[in-house]
Amino acid sequence: MILRDLFSADDIRQIRAHGPTEAQVLAQIERFKSGAAPVRLNRPCTVGDGIVSIPSGKIKELVGCHDRQAARGKVMKFVPASGAASRMFKEWFRCLEGDCFDNKVAADAFAGDIRKFAFYEDLGRLISRQGQSLERWLEHGRYRDILSAVLT
Repeated sequence: MILRDLFSADDIRQIRAHGPTEAQVLAQIERFKSGAAPVRLNRPCTVGDGIVSIPSGKIKELVGCHDRQAARGKVMKFVPASGAASRMFKEWFRCLEGDCFDNKVAADAFAGDIRKFAFYEDLGRLISRQGQSLERWLEHGRYRDILSAVLT
């Protein structure tokens, strides 16, 4: 297989401008096709070992940094590490963009499940800093607002 079989002339020019060789690009494509080998972990991440705990005195500074970068279009999104989390967040992003909560069963499941997540209390504090209440949002079915707070 060669690049011209897969890409347009413009694509090939762009690829070459970024520097990878044809062999590197084809190897990447093969990796995408076959999937990555599962990683074998030797221990879970904990605070201080893979997870950074942000001191409360630094939060305001970091939020300000985030806001400045967001205004410049330089915001990154959270990428969950596990397959199950990826599927869950994929569904949540789909719901954020669509109308999946029109279904009462799905809405009730979301409202019940959200309380089980480790970030639930943090989410409540985040929403309260906006002068709002997570519990009230749940009572009034403001699920899209809740998802937006979690995902963006």
